Amino acid sequence: MIFWVHRWNRTFYRNIDRYIYLNESQKALFLKAGFSSRKLVKKYNSVPEPTPVNSERDLPQRYAVYCGRIGQEKGISVLCSAWEKLPDVPLVIMGAGPQEDMLNQFIKTHPDLQIQYLGYVPHDECQGIMGNAEFVLLPSICYEGCSMTVIEAFSLGKPVIATDIGFMHEAISAVGMNTEFPMKDYNALSHKVMELWNDPDLCSQYGKIARNEYENKYSESIDITNLMKIYYDCISENS
Repeated sequence: MIFWVHRWNRTFYRNIDRYIYLNESQKALFLKAGFSSRKLVKKYNSVPEPTPVNSERDLPQRYAVYCGRIGQEKGISVLCSAWEKLPDVPLVIMGAGPQEDMLNQFIKTHPDLQIQYLGYVPHDECQGIMGNAEFVLLPSICYEGCSMTVIEAFSLGKPVIATDIGFMHEAISAVGMNTEFPMKDYNALSHKVMELWNDPDLCSQYGKIARNEYENKYSESIDITNLMKIYYDCISENS
């Protein structure tokens, strides 16, 4: 009932000074819903400087890494299908979620594939494992507002191979990293993996671009500066 009262009175359109959106796709949704462009402002999420801890686990010398929820929406099935075509590329998977049994069963029935599923890993150790990987994978089949996985990978100087939707597309395409693939297209994903895996120099080049993006867009200091500007602009308009 309260929601409908506010909707009838257009409270959310009239009485709020700013709406923060995380990417251009979100902005389009706000505008389509009737919000004033004057009240919309972009501010990305941020992560602090990484504090990686070296892992004592027995990991390959070179590997790709996935870190996140083990669930359908994150594209775990897409990842598994792609890896059926990548028997020579070690993959380390970290995280927990409802598809753990499915993932374990897939690994069990594909002993020829070099996949290590570590389950939940403490955050600092997770950063250490990500930081030693060649690149990070994000095959999500759902909309990501401002993926913390992408930002954290960038903070560690690691390129990300990701679905070409939402924030992932914006973060990757804006800087010319050719690491996107169409949603659910596991063939395209496996192709992108092989491109980076077979070209360490390109991987390193993309890693430097990623770190530069973190420092200029996604660091805590940049985030605080942007947030304070939003507050000051609101105060200035209402003073």
